[in-house]
Amino acid sequence: MMHMIRGMWDGDGSIGFYNNSVRVSLAATEMFCVGLSDFLSSKYGIESRMCDASCHNGVTRNFYITRMHDKIKFLNLMYKDANLYMERKYQKYIEIMNYYNERHPINNSL
Repeated sequence: MMHMIRGMWDGDGSIGFYNNSVRVSLAATEMFCVGLSDFLSSKYGIESRMCDASCHNGVTRNFYITRMHDKIKFLNLMYKDANLYMERKYQKYIEIMNYYNERHPINNSL
């Protein structure tokens, strides 16, 4: 399932830094966004939200992962065991992980 979701993200998604925060979003139909939200919430506890897309066509919605730790969880799930992905989005994933790990170092002394 995550490989299919990554394919959607590579086509119509966005990951990156916007206004000093990390954004993980996708433009899709309302039906897809609701299904994705239900799947991520029930299987992984990932919270999301949906709003009308800027094109205001009545069909397209923007889907967002809301909490930072959920964004990290989602991105890690999306790229786990992945060997097919859009390189520039994968590089953004690496950049975001470096940014997050710098601010949330793992205490290896425990």
